[in-house]
Amino acid sequence: MGRASEYLLASLSALVFLSPVTQASKTLTLDLIEEVTALEPRLLRRDSGDGWRSTDLIYNTTSNGYGGFYVSVNIGDKGKVFKLQVNQTPITFIGRKWNRTRDCSPVVDATACDNGKKSGLFSFNPPDSGSIKNLTDSLDISFLDKRYALGVWARDTFGLGQFTVEDVNFGIADRYNITPTLGLSDSASDTPYSTFLEVMRDQGIINTPTYGVYVGDLRGSFDSGKSITFGGIDSAKFDKPLKVYNSSTGYYVNIVQVNAISGGSVVATGFDETGTRGEVAELNFGSQAIWVPQDVLDTVMTALGASPDQDGYYYLQDLPPDDIGVEFVFQDNLKIYVPLRQMVTPSVYGSWFILMVTGPEYLFGTPFFRAAYVFYDFQNSQIGIAPSKYNATGSNVTAVGVDDASVEALSWLLEDPNATSTSTSTMQPTATSTMAGPTSTTAGPNPNAGSKTNVAAIAGGAAGGGVLLIAALIFLIWRCRKPKPMAVAPEPMPPPNSIPPTPMMDKGAGVVFSNEQFSPTKPSYNFGTQPPGPPAVISPVAELDPYSSRPIAGHSQIENVAAPHRYAPTSAVHEMG
Repeated sequence: MGRASEYLLASLSALVFLSPVTQASKTLTLDLIEEVTALEPRLLRRDSGDGWRSTDLIYNTTSNGYGGFYVSVNIGDKGKVFKLQVNQTPITFIGRKWNRTRDCSPVVDATACDNGKKSGLFSFNPPDSGSIKNLTDSLDISFLDKRYALGVWARDTFGLGQFTVEDVNFGIADRYNITPTLGLSDSASDTPYSTFLEVMRDQGIINTPTYGVYVGDLRGSFDSGKSITFGGIDSAKFDKPLKVYNSSTGYYVNIVQVNAISGGSVVATGFDETGTRGEVAELNFGSQAIWVPQDVLDTVMTALGASPDQDGYYYLQDLPPDDIGVEFVFQDNLKIYVPLRQMVTPSVYGSWFILMVTGPEYLFGTPFFRAAYVFYDFQNSQIGIAPSKYNATGSNVTAVGVDDASVEALSWLLEDPNATSTSTSTMQPTATSTMAGPTSTTAGPNPNAGSKTNVAAIAGGAAGGGVLLIAALIFLIWRCRKPKPMAVAPEPMPPPNSIPPTPMMDKGAGVVFSNEQFSPTKPSYNFGTQPPGPPAVISPVAELDPYSSRPIAGHSQIENVAAPHRYAPTSAVHEMG
């Protein structure tokens, strides 16, 4: 090797190891755990003067019905693992530890109580962590639909895979009738402490309070790529172009058209304000249905062959093919097509209940997110949407928010690959993994979390500039050694993702309840003096809360007008005395 080559090799080596672009991008990807909540009717207790009522929810990992999305979190220096539901609120909270004497005997049998204790959501006490800090404010979350969480505020370390987030502010609820939550929103005007996203930003884990959500196909398995990416966007999960909209709250966009689709053609239009601002629609993956005005629902469902019951909820006797569904058109001609197969759940009558129902305004919950990748940017008050890829298990994560820039700075994400253009754009980064396997940045629970060093941030992959330098270094070494030429066959394409059939509900299994129960549970809403029997729910919508992240003004968020509530005959509350 000549002297000039040696100097060049040394220079390239120094650039590779010293260049800041070789540092890991400021992103964190977590697996989303999809679960269904089922009410355990045996969990009852008697309060003096308040009659009987149920006390807790049992959380079952099952593919029957609809539920919520959870992440595994280690809290404290002892690595206690919790499952927290991701929700679009500024508040993060967990539930107090179960007390067997208080919560179980003598009114419930041991099996029901043990199932509750093993649920993974109600088992925290200050002795579980030696690093917890008590804060002065009281936790007081009160929602419009009479759900609540009351307790105290605390601060401790959260372990997320190999990442450690220190000094996270969260509530410890003594009394609550809602699911323990990882709040993913910016601060409301009266939120006493920084939110989880803001803490991550302040500690340099992410650039800005942003995240992208990928829910995936209803028929996909639990390891089919469901994920949430903080501080970045995963372009392997959607089809370009990404459409970006300004949104003062980060949750709202304007919809201009709703179409019924059959065989790839529009067979009916339930709503059309093309050429105008359209109507405001909220995107909330914490809700279990799609809510539209009654006339829009009737027009679209009738055209697709669905039948209403006496309450106006629509059913199908058989599952339709994938080319029958609903198309939602937004400003800038963004079209999101949701097959009916992605918005149904088995009913107790053997038919299929359609999770598209009537509401006073447009609200898109989980079924919409099965067909759309959504990116929330609270720093720049923007929201990005693109058609998602079904069962995409690969990953190509790019950090967002350098110098507080929006996702629009990544112009290659906004370009239509099918459009003919000669314009110059920014370079698309190399994918971090193929479609055949999970992303290397995906994090699961780490029972030994507690380290103050962000290991994944140190060990992460390099960005585009570092990759080019490494490639040049390897090429120089190869040239100096003058290897013999050789032909390398290209790697075969990965096989298509297998899609298992939609699971059928066991008709003898009883009613599967969706999470976020909103039955009133405070003493003024009691059920008399006799224990209620198993809940008799006619329609799954009786348990759907379309506005699950809307609390009462003066408590934790701004007030919004909620839809008319259909209260179920049973409640779900946990109290700690």
